[in-house]
Amino acid sequence: VAHIQFSNKVPLNDPRVRKALSMIIDRPQLNTLYRDNSGFYPPGYLLGPEQGGQWGLAKDEILKQPGFREPKSIDTQEARKLFSDAGVDVANTTFEIVAVTPTYADLGEALANILINAGLKIKLNLQQTAALNQAVAQNNFQIYLSPSGAVEDDPNGLLLLMVAPGAARNYSKWEDPEVTRLINTQETTSDAAQRKGLLEQLQRAMYDRMWVAPLISVSVTWAAWPYIEDIELDRPFLASSFHRMERVWINK
Repeated sequence: VAHIQFSNKVPLNDPRVRKALSMIIDRPQLNTLYRDNSGFYPPGYLLGPEQGGQWGLAKDEILKQPGFREPKSIDTQEARKLFSDAGVDVANTTFEIVAVTPTYADLGEALANILINAGLKIKLNLQQTAALNQAVAQNNFQIYLSPSGAVEDDPNGLLLLMVAPGAARNYSKWEDPEVTRLINTQETTSDAAQRKGLLEQLQRAMYDRMWVAPLISVSVTWAAWPYIEDIELDRPFLASSFHRMERVWINK
C-alpha cells in the first residue's frame, strides 16, 4: 500500500487543505496509470475483508468517503471549495511531493500528472533513499509519497506507525486526544471484536483529520516450488520474506 503523508506546515496544517488534496486525486486513474488497473480498489488504511484482512473498513464504506466517491466531479467541486474556504489560491500555490527514486519514481510522476491535470501546481522532488529519509525525519517536506508494505495483518505495523504519538513514521508529530485514546484502548483490549470496532473508529477519524491518505494498493505475487507446503501465496499482507514461517514445510 502506498500512502501520502502530509506535513503540518502551512498551509497543510489546515485539515481543509489536506482533505482537498486527497479529494482531488483521481485514484482510479492513478491505479490505471501505475499498474494497468491491477491494484485493489479502493485502497484503505488497513486491509479490509475483501483482501483477507480483519481490521480494515469494508470496501462499500470506503467508497462513500471523500476522495473515493463517484462521480469524481463531486469530490473535485468540493475540493475547490475547501481550498477557497482555507484561503488557498491554487493558481499561485505550489505543492511539493517528495518520493524515493527509483522505487517510486513512476508512481510519483503519475500522481503529479494527475494533480497537474486537475489544475494544481505541483513540484515532484525525487530523492535517493538516504537523503529522503533525512528530509522526512526532520519534517522537511509537504507531501511525502510513503511506501508501507504489510508483513502481517497487524495495525501496529501499518497505520499506527504513521499516526500514533511518538511512532517512528509520524514525522510531523501529529497528535489528537481522541486518536490517542482509540490507539491506546485498542492496544490493551483482549477482545477481538472490541478491538476491531476501535480500529474502525480510528480509520474514520483519519478520513476526517487526513494526516495520512491511502493512495494505491498493489498486491505482490509470490511463487514457490510445488514441494513447498502451506505457504499462503494469495494473502496480500505477505509483502516481504519476513512473514511467519512456522506452518511452512518442505515436502521432499
